[in-house]
Amino acid sequence: MIRWERHPLGFRRLHIDLGPYALRLHLSPPDTEPGTDRHDHQYGFVSVPLWGCFHDTRYVEVPGDTYTKAVCHTGTAAAPRRLEESPARAGLRVVGRHVRWPLRPYYCRSSAVHWHRPAGRGWHASLVFVGRVREEPSRVYRIQDRGTSGAHDLENMGEYEGTSGM
Repeated sequence: MIRWERHPLGFRRLHIDLGPYALRLHLSPPDTEPGTDRHDHQYGFVSVPLWGCFHDTRYVEVPGDTYTKAVCHTGTAAAPRRLEESPARAGLRVVGRHVRWPLRPYYCRSSAVHWHRPAGRGWHASLVFVGRVREEPSRVYRIQDRGTSGAHDLENMGEYEGTSGM
């Protein structure tokens, strides 16, 4: 099955099902407002940025109350994706910051909590090869004060790795 959709994090996505796997084209037009939710996935994936650079911040969960936790169940044609909010709270600690450059593939395991967004202005695109879906739902961390967006992350760790040449 092939379908276009607007992802909850703001970008547009062409989704092509390939049996237990999938191929996705992610497109972020210049006016795309980056989402602030940190999350993991129900699958591992390999992403190849095609146009534009991306900032990719990785986290581990720690005690705290900066984020509310929710779970996201993968959707199907018969049952759309659904997000279950929760009163649970958590903190996140930055463990890695990377610039993802065009035509340099990278891997993200299913349990890796991350925040991925376009770096700079203009169009951004990436091709994503999706692995098998795991049984348990993905986790979504929603920041309590939406006005800070990610400013507190900058205090937790320095520059992005691979920023030379930007």
